Amino acid sequence: MSSRLHEGAKPEETETGLLKQETPESAIKTTELLDLLSSLRLAREELEKLYSFS
Repeated sequence: MSSRLHEGAKPEETETGLLKQETPESAIKTTELLDLLSSLRLAREELEKLYSFS
């Protein structure tokens, strides 16, 4: 198993900051997941505010 990672090479990034092995579809999915995670964090903060008043 002679992968480049075992040689200490790091995955290269493109100018957009995406890993080269990411396809446009997986990059879109990654962005969607990050947006969803951000929305969940905001929703959690709102719920914490609501429950702190009760």
